[in-house]
Amino acid sequence: MIKINKKYLSIPIFLLILIIFLTGCSKNPVTNNYGPSWDMMLQLPVTEQEDTLNDLVEAEQFDNMGISTDETSIISFYVIGTQEKPITKNLDLDLPELEANLASGIDVSENIGFDNGTGDLPSVTLQFPDMTFGSSGNVLTFSLSNIVGNQIDNITIELWDKNAGRTTPLDTISFNNVTNDESKNLYLNNKVIEEENLEMKFSYEQSSGPVTADMSITGLQNITIKKVENLEVSTLDTPTFNDLTVELGVFESIKGYDGNNAELKISITEPSSMNIDFAFDTISIAGVAGTKENDYFIWSGSEIQLGTVSLDGTLEVPSDNIINYDSTDTANIDVSIKGKAEKTEIPPEYQDEFNIENGDLIYTSDPMEVDISQDDIDTMQEGVINLDETYLETIIENNTGLQLAAEVYIGNDKSNLYITDNKVNERLLEVTLNENEPKRFLLKNAINKVEETLTEGNVYMGIKFIAGDLDVDTGTDINFTDNMSLNIKSSVYVKVRINQ
Repeated sequence: MIKINKKYLSIPIFLLILIIFLTGCSKNPVTNNYGPSWDMMLQLPVTEQEDTLNDLVEAEQFDNMGISTDETSIISFYVIGTQEKPITKNLDLDLPELEANLASGIDVSENIGFDNGTGDLPSVTLQFPDMTFGSSGNVLTFSLSNIVGNQIDNITIELWDKNAGRTTPLDTISFNNVTNDESKNLYLNNKVIEEENLEMKFSYEQSSGPVTADMSITGLQNITIKKVENLEVSTLDTPTFNDLTVELGVFESIKGYDGNNAELKISITEPSSMNIDFAFDTISIAGVAGTKENDYFIWSGSEIQLGTVSLDGTLEVPSDNIINYDSTDTANIDVSIKGKAEKTEIPPEYQDEFNIENGDLIYTSDPMEVDISQDDIDTMQEGVINLDETYLETIIENNTGLQLAAEVYIGNDKSNLYITDNKVNERLLEVTLNENEPKRFLLKNAINKVEETLTEGNVYMGIKFIAGDLDVDTGTDINFTDNMSLNIKSSVYVKVRINQ
């Protein structure tokens, strides 16, 4: 039998326990204390961005768009609409206030009388639906005729939204020291009836003796309306529509294409909030009237100038003369264009996003902010960042129809992001069609002071996309589809060793 001395056995067991304990501990560089440690991976999401290159055209659909470049500039930029796939866009038409005639309007006469003292007189209800009056007109006239010789000291008239449960009146007027006849106006401009009907409340204060008077309330025969439901009108005056502009991004005109004339069609659809029909007599673009064909106005020719649209027409009320209307809503203008629009240079407002380098088209995305909380900053400052496992990951969905190259940038200065010191990839990144595999970039290869950059709190990333023939510096022709978008999803991952 082999005998084991327990005294000597306890020494290696103690050493083993000590080794195990020390392997789970390390020195905290901030506190200089030893303690247990573990790794934490922080995910700092970057604001998602969808860059739609259709902004140059400002259209929902078109057949194709192209850009031709030389070594340093864009020499031609065009967009084409065809019979099968015209250039289409939608415009909003602001609705004017209505001017309506209510036939008889308001005409109420009352004989009133009261003695010395204070009190209330019978109220008067004016029948109106829920509505918002317009900004002009809308006058109620109160006329007071003193029949008995005593002075009328005071009558106060309050206008209430009868059923809305308000605590204050819509408006108030007072007659004071009336000896003969006197009239005053109460204006309902911009007043809102929320729960049907107006109520006129009358109160008096009298100390000059008993009085008898005739009171009449007239007006609101011609009113202006911002919004109403179920109001019976006699007629509507011809409205004045504000001019608007038919624009096609940077282009000023449409020319014929492929042996056919240019054609532009406009149709206008009323919003569902109104039951009144538009009846436009004339629609003009840049001073040229279109030809009305069914629901459209059409312009056709070798070249059509774009510009200001002027509308001239009337509104047709329903057969029962009961209208619904909301001037805060908008009508929809559908624009359909066949032809080719072309320009020889990109306007200044787009030149920050598009430029030419060595014949290639360069498009830079807007800087995207990295979402870093104060807790994230505290964790990075109190722990130790593992630079070998701290990286930027980005996924690009390329819906331009083109193979692209890209350069990725990250830094603290949003206004000066696209500089060489902020570039994270040494070689051009290949961006294939549709969704690309995630790409990772170690930040230590791009940022001199990773911890300082990340803990400043304001961190941005951006991508510079390159389209063209990278092997040729003299220029290129680039064609886009009408679904020209780049979707960018990114995160910064920071591995931190935490010490207690």
